[in-house]
Amino acid sequence: MSAEGCAFSGTATYETTFTLPENGEGKPLLLDLGRVDMIADVYVNGSPAGVLWATPYRVDIGPLVRPGNNTLRVDVTGTWYNRLVYDASLPEAARKTWTLSGPAAGSPLHESGLLGPVKLLSIVDNQ
Repeated sequence: MSAEGCAFSGTATYETTFTLPENGEGKPLLLDLGRVDMIADVYVNGSPAGVLWATPYRVDIGPLVRPGNNTLRVDVTGTWYNRLVYDASLPEAARKTWTLSGPAAGSPLHESGLLGPVKLLSIVDNQ
């Protein structure tokens, strides 16, 4: 990966599919994203499930899933800190960002995106 790719800032999209058994429809199903940096916008089968911006990064996706194949998409948007670090190391004419006060060239990059672990948890009703 290029140095610029390591300094990504913006929105990254994560997508996967999972299969729900026939007897799973209509039951609460908790999506736990684990660690996220910064804001996660969750979609299940194309429908919005919620915007998660603080720990715990969890949402009940039970109402949106169906028996069989389901699609999960998570858009994670972070700050522009990593891009500012990268640009600080470039000649001024090659920079894409400018600030009055930002991180210095060579500053450590921040972890960003969906850091996980991601889990689907069935919620058992004990009543």
